[in-house]
Amino acid sequence: MNKLTSIICFCLVFLFIASCERPDLTSDVESAYDYASCTTIEGNMWSPPSSGEIPIWNDAVDYCNNLTACGYSDWRLPNINELRTLIKNCPGSQSSGACSVSDPDHLSRDDWSGDCYCEEKNSNDYSYSKLGDDYFVELWSSSVQSDNSDYVWGVLFEDGGVIDLNKDQRDSSGFHYVRCVRLENSGYEDNPDSADSDSDTDTGSYDNPDSADSDSDTDTGSYDNPDSGSESECGNSIVDEGEECDGGAMDCTAIDPDYYTGGFASCQANCTGWDTSTCSLSESSNSCPTIDGNMWSSRSPYTKDLIAAREYCDGLTECDYTNWRLPNINELRTLIQNCPGTQTGGSCAVSAPDHLASSDRSNDCYCKSKENNGGYYSKLGDDDNVELRSSSYIDSSPGIAGGLATWCVSFSNGSVFGSSFQTDKFYVRCVRNAE
Repeated sequence: MNKLTSIICFCLVFLFIASCERPDLTSDVESAYDYASCTTIEGNMWSPPSSGEIPIWNDAVDYCNNLTACGYSDWRLPNINELRTLIKNCPGSQSSGACSVSDPDHLSRDDWSGDCYCEEKNSNDYSYSKLGDDYFVELWSSSVQSDNSDYVWGVLFEDGGVIDLNKDQRDSSGFHYVRCVRLENSGYEDNPDSADSDSDTDTGSYDNPDSADSDSDTDTGSYDNPDSGSESECGNSIVDEGEECDGGAMDCTAIDPDYYTGGFASCQANCTGWDTSTCSLSESSNSCPTIDGNMWSSRSPYTKDLIAAREYCDGLTECDYTNWRLPNINELRTLIQNCPGTQTGGSCAVSAPDHLASSDRSNDCYCKSKENNGGYYSKLGDDDNVELRSSSYIDSSPGIAGGLATWCVSFSNGSVFGSSFQTDKFYVRCVRNAE
């Protein structure tokens, strides 16, 4: 190969590498959209896109939690319902479409179908994005797949599709970017003079789930219905479509007669459910059974992230005791029944303190899934929708908020599994040594 040929080859390789560089959405964009502004769509305010690709989901969560934009700092990663409100021109995947994927009840791969995408449009015409995101853009959501916690749901504007994304690696089909979301009328404002000028007027009806929830699961389990087309306005004293309540009070026994005996619950500020902290617990829910030398509290009425779970147990007074704590994974496993591998003494290797690595989990750590099982896998009668968190960190190494977190149990299949993040929310049963 002569010198001239070598120079030509080098130039061609350089041009190829340069052409593969990840795009910066905030530069050289020929569109009518202002990428420095915040836009309100169906009750939610959206941040500008991240200036570059964010290929790791954990980094996307942190990016939104730490973002200050348009005078606000209460941003979070949107759930898949909210992301679908950004899709246009694809009837199946846009909000109210036939695609079944939605948070919180339809997050498995089986919920995905051919209704969840449209024809590919490899062009620069922003056909599927209300905010002008280009065809190569994939946006992260906070909604974790219910049957594979290594994946989350997202959207791809190449085909207007709802897609699954690996949390820890970039797929070849596009580039992972982030748009953060906040409730438009949350009242949280760092600089009130800087937000109004950048925000469009409200154009629709989508009511936002609890803004503190990074994995899309509110404390009440109540979410907005993405299929709803009617207008929702929290604070108008009318229970609109997608709202659980709007002001007022509710007799606690009307919420759950088996769990509460009296008192009145107040409507939460975001209208997504009732605050039952003042309700009186029934005798059955307030009993504290003893199993294998440990006394157990009743199950928390709401799901909680790790920090809130610890605070809940530390501050709990129940059955005249105050020395409650969050159980470790060994203690949680004593609550499992009918699953030989995961109940106490089973072949599932996960145990505190010496076997907490993710590699300790195997096929022995779960049984067959049973829907509506009536507490088949729980000695305390917890149904298949209940997952409980332990205090045992994966790999025995305490993480930070948004990082790898703790071992849990699920009563849908009697499993021992690892939560992905401290911010994931689960029900809580506290424990104390029986006297």
